[in-house]
Amino acid sequence: KDANYQTSISKITLQQAQSQRLPNININLNQGTNTGRSIDPFSNQFIDQTIRFGNYGLGLDFNIFNGLQTSNTIKRNNATLQASEKEMASTKNLVALTVIRNFLQVISNQEIAKAIELQLAATREQLSVANKKVEAGVLAASQLADLNAQLATELLNLANAKNSIELAKLDLFFTMNYQRNEVVSFKADEPLADAIANAPDANAVYEAALKFLPDVQTLEQKKRSAL
Repeated sequence: KDANYQTSISKITLQQAQSQRLPNININLNQGTNTGRSIDPFSNQFIDQTIRFGNYGLGLDFNIFNGLQTSNTIKRNNATLQASEKEMASTKNLVALTVIRNFLQVISNQEIAKAIELQLAATREQLSVANKKVEAGVLAASQLADLNAQLATELLNLANAKNSIELAKLDLFFTMNYQRNEVVSFKADEPLADAIANAPDANAVYEAALKFLPDVQTLEQKKRSAL
């Protein structure tokens, strides 16, 4: 919305600059009536009559040449408008990329939590076996204590991972301007094999970005506006 408002302001500024080429026309109309005793301006005597008067004027102001200042202002404001439009497209791309990034962060945190849960299950299994060995006298109690400490650490890591998931969800909902929803679940689709095989070269992506990315075009228009 801010980018859209800025574009609207740039359009108005350009229209104001273009209107400077139009002539200014001023029309003055003044008409009145004096009734009663007054002084005759010719004889300087008092007279008693009705005098009607009127003043009319027409003025035209046209800028013939001002050192190309108006033309340069129009060019500058036009470049500013083009930059604002490209910047709005860039802002849309930024919002879309932020949504994608926050979504991937949710997926990444979920995968981390799953890995911790698997490790936690393995540690609990080891702890169960270790308890039996300690009872049988074939394992030192210190090793059992180490497993209990490892279990506590992994429980803490799991709690932190779940908190990270909730924070990532909040960031995603905030970016999408949605209310928090506990019912929504997040799942990442597997990438298509042909999409991975036909992935473009990094240099080709860079060259295409220089030609078509709004961010680059915005900087070019801002450079023209500053000249």
